[in-house]
Amino acid sequence: MSTSSDQGVSSITVSVEEIDSMMSNHTMRHSLERYVFDKIHQDIRERHWKRISVHGHYQRDGTARLSVFEKQGKRFNWHRPTSRVVDGDTLEINCFPGQAYVKHNAYLIAMYLRLQELQSPSTDGPPLSFSRPVVEYRLPGVEDSALIFAESNLRLMGKVDIVVLGYAEAVLPTTGGDWESGTVDPERQLFAWQKITLPDGKVVSYLGCMISLWGEIVGSLIRVLKELNNASHVVFLGKAGSLRNYSPAGGLLIQPNRILVTGSSSCMEQERLQWSSPFYYDTSREGHGSTELVVGQNVSVFSPLVENAVWFEHWRDKADWVDCEVFHAATACRHVNINFGYLHIISDVLARYEPENLSNERDLLILSHRRSAFDRMKRILDSCLTSPLSGRISPQPRLRDNAHWTDPSHTKHELLASEVPRVGVGVFIIHPTIPKPTSKPSPGSSDETRAWKFLMGQRLGSHGSGTYALPGGHLEFGETFEECAAREVLEETGLRVHDVKFLTATNNVMGEDEGGKHYITVFMTARVTMDPGDSAAANVGEDGLPIARLMEPEKCAGWEWVSWRQYEMWAMAQVRWGKLNHDKHSDGGGDGDGDGSGGNHVEGRLLFSPMVDLLVQRPGVVPELRMIPSR
Repeated sequence: MSTSSDQGVSSITVSVEEIDSMMSNHTMRHSLERYVFDKIHQDIRERHWKRISVHGHYQRDGTARLSVFEKQGKRFNWHRPTSRVVDGDTLEINCFPGQAYVKHNAYLIAMYLRLQELQSPSTDGPPLSFSRPVVEYRLPGVEDSALIFAESNLRLMGKVDIVVLGYAEAVLPTTGGDWESGTVDPERQLFAWQKITLPDGKVVSYLGCMISLWGEIVGSLIRVLKELNNASHVVFLGKAGSLRNYSPAGGLLIQPNRILVTGSSSCMEQERLQWSSPFYYDTSREGHGSTELVVGQNVSVFSPLVENAVWFEHWRDKADWVDCEVFHAATACRHVNINFGYLHIISDVLARYEPENLSNERDLLILSHRRSAFDRMKRILDSCLTSPLSGRISPQPRLRDNAHWTDPSHTKHELLASEVPRVGVGVFIIHPTIPKPTSKPSPGSSDETRAWKFLMGQRLGSHGSGTYALPGGHLEFGETFEECAAREVLEETGLRVHDVKFLTATNNVMGEDEGGKHYITVFMTARVTMDPGDSAAANVGEDGLPIARLMEPEKCAGWEWVSWRQYEMWAMAQVRWGKLNHDKHSDGGGDGDGDGSGGNHVEGRLLFSPMVDLLVQRPGVVPELRMIPSR
């Protein structure tokens, strides 16, 4: 990225290297091209330019050329960037003035041109890089969008208590009336609204906007709503991409345009905000429809274009879904003392490829699925606004600012250690073995009263890579041990479990070979759901044991069923080798080629250190089949 100055205004040039890095293993996969192409102004498509400059100017007068791709069939959110020819070689693209929105459009254009370049047949002439257009952008002032809102028809809406933003049109109450704009002047009709009065006298405004409330634009609008309309509560309805295959709790499969999400915290880069959400209530009382409401952690970005494999790997353990607005909306609400909540539709799944994604949102099937999701969103919102038993939107505590949030993966060295212990959950998935008719356990065998096996897999791509461990993962905010165990087992093996119970816990300070981390590991026991009448029940292999699927091949090399006796032998060998290696170093002898984890000298499986610590710290604690009642 390079910068230049044009009459005192700073310009930023988008580099090809940045675009190539973004496109590399992007989570949209082959849908990325369609997503980009559908948003490019026709003037960029129709001819070659030496320079394309993206500005934060809202121009829709006679000097601007509107995009033929504007979705004018929509009542709201259809104004798109316009173009203006500066000279024979330079095209100016003018966006509504939001810094994230301007930057997003500049990168869209640069990516489109790069995709075009890569698809062009090679020639014997000069290198294509010589004729590649320069794409640059100029960030608008932070208050530019607020000034436009202040001069719009928003003042004519009058005083309101609660404002519903975003997909407001989709959740209108059945008793709603006509859309109002307060003026016949088309240049001021940036907004339209419908207002209702709640039984407690509060006025709710369902507010539609012609432009996209992208990034910090929504924050500017919220500040103006406070100043002009004295709003005290804002609900933002939008869409997000899921970083999860399954919900953070309960193991619900995340499917695009069917799942609704909310939460009480959002982060952007190294900043984090937390607030009290109005949407916390028991969703199980709402019945089981085509969508569910899931609570989790949001992360905001300036554009979906940044969401490639590297970005995803960085954020997958820190957030559940991603959007471009929640952090900005929450920040603005905090600054002007407005209470905040959001409901989002999951529009795409970053963790796997889905036919329904950001590239085809206007397809009829997707619109049908969204209609059902909007019905669910409306019921949740109505319940929140009117029912004292379902988390009324008022009163609610002020948005509060967390202590500065340090990104633990900011540097390579910080990745190798954790400043405070984290909580990991490991699950003994216990299943009875079916002995062959001719086999009899030898008298006194330790497996004689333990006719069961449990699941272990070889870790990949993380601390302890190459070692064997139980299914499991990090305990997430708000989860119980049981919820975490069931979720992680489903995410990693595809198995649904029941009778999840606490076994014990260990204190694990790992060596440098496992990242220098400190964990408290909670060990749980569970049984696989095998009810033949349950459609979610597991399939069984020839050995009579449930078949565990490899759901996350980047994290695990494969699953296998092992006996407790096998585990004890592997762990004891690792303990003996670790003691031998320690004694060599203490005596100053040996060549020091071993390590505390056993290295390659341990026979059998090399275990993840918490599995060894379990045997050492909790001797005699053995999960027994009879501990878990059968179903």
